[in-house]
Amino acid sequence: MQDALLEKIKQAVIDSDAEAIPALTEEAITAGREPLDIIDRALVAGMRVVGDKYECGEYFLPHLIISASGMKKAMEILKPHLQSRNQEIKKAGTVVIGTVQGDIH
Repeated sequence: MQDALLEKIKQAVIDSDAEAIPALTEEAITAGREPLDIIDRALVAGMRVVGDKYECGEYFLPHLIISASGMKKAMEILKPHLQSRNQEIKKAGTVVIGTVQGDIH
């Protein structure tokens, strides 16, 4: 039952259903699912599929933005639960982005 709920969250991310993602995340927390499990097995897994579809040209920038927006709302729901369990999301590193001064792109 709970694996089906994680699959629903993942599918909502893939479908760019930004309204359903937070609601399903709240439902998963209420059902007793671990926050890190929701993040790893549903949210991140769904975003990987969205990224793959974007790379193949099947999805476009709006799909990425909408899916990421829904994931951000879900993370706001999960953050207090992570903190109460003293859990953290492992950071892979730091990204530095820059541009050449005067570049018009």
